[in-house]
Amino acid sequence: MEAYSKFTGGGSYMSAKQLHRFLVEHQGAKDHTLTDLEKVVEKVLQVRKTCQEIINVDQNREQQITHDELFHFLLHDDFNGPLIAKSFIFATCPSFLCFSFRLILLKANNNLSPGHNSYLTGNQLSSDCSEEPIIKALKRGVHVIELDLWPTFNKDDIKDNKDCSTLNESESSEEESKGKESLNSSRKKVETEDTLNDSDRDEGNHYSPDYKRIITIRNRKLKGCLKDKLKTDGELRRQSWSETTHEKASESHGTDIVRFTQKNILRVYPRAMRVKSSNLKPHIGWMYGVQMVAFNMQGHGKSLWLMQGMFRANGGCGYVKKPQILMQKHQCGNEFDPTWILTVKKTLKVKVYTGHGWSLDFSLSSTHFDNCSPPDFYTEVSWIILGKH
Repeated sequence: MEAYSKFTGGGSYMSAKQLHRFLVEHQGAKDHTLTDLEKVVEKVLQVRKTCQEIINVDQNREQQITHDELFHFLLHDDFNGPLIAKSFIFATCPSFLCFSFRLILLKANNNLSPGHNSYLTGNQLSSDCSEEPIIKALKRGVHVIELDLWPTFNKDDIKDNKDCSTLNESESSEEESKGKESLNSSRKKVETEDTLNDSDRDEGNHYSPDYKRIITIRNRKLKGCLKDKLKTDGELRRQSWSETTHEKASESHGTDIVRFTQKNILRVYPRAMRVKSSNLKPHIGWMYGVQMVAFNMQGHGKSLWLMQGMFRANGGCGYVKKPQILMQKHQCGNEFDPTWILTVKKTLKVKVYTGHGWSLDFSLSSTHFDNCSPPDFYTEVSWIILGKH
């Protein structure tokens, strides 16, 4: 209250300019601009009115916030969260998505935020294809976009163009800049990914030299037993497994997977039975060092919440460094095994100060279910850890 009174000059309301001074001088948040905070003040007032948390609102007063509304701003994750995510979209047009990109080396010591069938608008079987889901995924911080390109009968063109193109800013000639990739307007072929995975699709020596030139890390279908496929012989590899394959492999070759992902790229995508665009539990892959646990961004649920929470770190850029425990040798020179029973080294304590939004469910009162029963709520805090305790 003392700080509020200081920056408002003893007044009852705080303007956007005064809020800017408060954040810069008192909170040390120097990234905010006055224009940004004018929009924030407007949003804070909209949220408060929507939640019915202020009964008597002065409709005539200017865009200013009260002491309670400042408190609401400071505790609201969307306005003042500890992790500020920023999405970067290069350029969008009504009929197609076009963006310039720089080639980024996908290091094995990073977790990436990838999408699965990024172009689908709904379920995995019958939904339409569009550039809109790709735009939404990019705005949500997805770092890897998946495009399926199907050839025509004569294999000399792309079937059913969907006006989606990518341009490489390093292209120097006019001929090279004509490279366009197109999406199907609808799924013409359904494959069971658990039996025919991405490695099967990528294999082949019939690709043109121009196509091979743009592939940085080739996805190879390796022969032999699982242990042979997970060998690290110095050659950089990328493998793509279904959710089912990874589950079976982790039961018998957990440390081999951890060793493989220390220098190579492994992608795990949802099983074919997830027709409604549900998702696997991502930490099942992350705990074995899997860099790319692909998500159906069309769905909802806890798995997507975990993914969004994970990749809000590091500025929301779409990749987060893997824990050091997955990148080093441990007991007797072996890699980390997620099935180990570990001793507790640190205790995490979480203090919950307040919550908001629950008042939307109360029509009679902002504090009671009815005249005789105040709400009795609890807060559940959960976290994902490596190993067993």
